[in-house]
Amino acid sequence: MLTWLDKSKNLLREACTDWGIPASLNATENYGGIFTRDAVMAGIVGILLEDEVIINGLVNTIKHLRELQGAQGQVPSNFHVKDGKVEKVSFGTLSPKIDSCTWYMIGTGLLIKEGFIKREDYEQSIEKVIHLLDGIEFNGKNLVYVPKGGNWADEYVYEGYILYDQALRTWGLALLADIYGKEEWHAKARAIKKTILASYENDSTPYYNSSFFPGGVFDKFDLPAHTILGIILNKQEGTYDKTLNWVHESFLQQHKLPPVFHPIIDQEDPDWDTLHNYHLYRFKNKPHHFHNGGIWWIWLGWLAVSLSLWNKTAALDQLVDEAFKFLDEHEADFDFEEYISADDYQPNGTKKLAFTASGIALISLAKSGYDFSELNPFINTSIKEDLEIKEEYLELPKQLIDRLKEDNLLSKEKLVIGVAGESGSGKSVTAKSLQIELAKLNIHSIILHQDGYYKLPPKENHNKRKQDINWVGVNELKLDLMQQHIDQFLAKEPVINIPSVNYKLNKFTTNSTVLSSTPVLIVEGVYSFFLKEMDYKVFMSRTYKDTLEKRRSRTREEYDPFVESVLQIEHSIVSAQKKLADSVVTKDYRLE
Repeated sequence: MLTWLDKSKNLLREACTDWGIPASLNATENYGGIFTRDAVMAGIVGILLEDEVIINGLVNTIKHLRELQGAQGQVPSNFHVKDGKVEKVSFGTLSPKIDSCTWYMIGTGLLIKEGFIKREDYEQSIEKVIHLLDGIEFNGKNLVYVPKGGNWADEYVYEGYILYDQALRTWGLALLADIYGKEEWHAKARAIKKTILASYENDSTPYYNSSFFPGGVFDKFDLPAHTILGIILNKQEGTYDKTLNWVHESFLQQHKLPPVFHPIIDQEDPDWDTLHNYHLYRFKNKPHHFHNGGIWWIWLGWLAVSLSLWNKTAALDQLVDEAFKFLDEHEADFDFEEYISADDYQPNGTKKLAFTASGIALISLAKSGYDFSELNPFINTSIKEDLEIKEEYLELPKQLIDRLKEDNLLSKEKLVIGVAGESGSGKSVTAKSLQIELAKLNIHSIILHQDGYYKLPPKENHNKRKQDINWVGVNELKLDLMQQHIDQFLAKEPVINIPSVNYKLNKFTTNSTVLSSTPVLIVEGVYSFFLKEMDYKVFMSRTYKDTLEKRRSRTREEYDPFVESVLQIEHSIVSAQKKLADSVVTKDYRLE
């Protein structure tokens, strides 16, 4: 007997064509078209399931969207194919669709990250999209202004600085920053996230506002926006945990599935006349239906992902129970309708919808305990986004750059800079700050963090040290691999696969990184001076004794008194490297 996951996967596979993944197998109205957001979400499910047919469907979608991209970088909302030719390309009918751009960024990024398409084939297209969104931002304050109907809720009444669109842009930028080694994109993603946390929290509600605009705030609960927030936020950020608790208590504990927007807009609401007159084919938004309080499978699926990421086990269990209870009760007549009407709990809307199959598949994966953590670009990035780069940190790299200029090193076609020092001495901050200052001179650089080159992940490496203290030192590292990557950089090889460590998940990930247009490689780590081909070496003179309190405050790695004996051994090895340095950074973060 087929499971609901089997049925969902089969529908998505059946939908896949050489052109992409259409919104539905049912061509009613415009649902036979290939919609960017629908196809990308279906394709993400394919990636999670490792399903070749669905992944190829996404590859075909992204390829044709790139070919149909507008001159300013705009990505089609949808396109229709007839008799083997593109018959119609739409960039939005009632209004432009901003989330076509952001879902395109996410879909392209995930395909590149997993190796299904080549990054160099899409770099120009991605740069155009990002430039377009920067232009739509217009005022440089990190948020894009979205017109009414400018995203998935294309017949709904909210507009302005919509939370959903800001969250998607953050996700896409952070994902692509790591793939293309663009620190400026990652800095922008961090800035947008910081602005979200400062601008959307509402002291009078347990959830974030949906939108704000000149003269007002749209403070209804927006489920899609909050499900995306669950992917881009980390545990210590904002009040999102409180929001998930509210969803649990207000809906799931009451044996209800949460609607896309809450509360509804009824005839007494001042927005009713606008909502009633705002539609393309016919009015769908009567109370508890469609966007106006309907329950959408796709957003229940993303909610399941967020509940899983945030370890809300009880809430996830209740969501799974309620979702599959509904499906089992309606098995005879359920045909993957797009939403459930919340007033009578009946399937409604277009049938055989890829959105619905994708949502049910995500719920099924969450039910099975699937680890969605790699969707969060702020957990897995090889760019250390958790580093706070204060303005005063940037004075040191400016001085280092002056010294590089004096030695005529910045004119080199390929320049390797090493940054060495003990744990907590400021190596990563120095490398990152130097990267930022070089970028201001239009000099692109890539950082190799030695943390990613250990032979064992953090917890296992800590246990290995306890078993055998002689394990401590260069023996722990794949210095040969790090040297290989330096040599590949100098040999002008186009791509290297850079490893990075995820302390939270206790594992390593690998990201393909383009080198061809990169003139500077920064190598930071405890033993970076043990590597060859360094043009300039910077040594951090702070010792493990100087950094004791700082290290105790870090939560990325296990700490116990044994660590001090490890660091004492490291100190005896690292301190001898100081004499090899071209520049030495003092304990108070100045150049000698």
